[in-house]
Amino acid sequence: MNRNGQVTIRDTGTSGADFGQRIFQMGCSRCGAVYGSYSGDVFQRKCPDCQDGSAGPVLV
Repeated sequence: MNRNGQVTIRDTGTSGADFGQRIFQMGCSRCGAVYGSYSGDVFQRKCPDCQDGSAGPVLV
């Protein structure tokens, strides 16, 4: 869990936009929202639903 209460659920296995980057499925411990995040952003992510965080990549 990061400092904003966001939990890493899984590595989707999908490559991100930058070399070596991955897309992870994240979940919010406050409201339960599930969304995508690039691996380099996991530590600082905020929920797009209840913390005004960015939408992030689409989960497939």
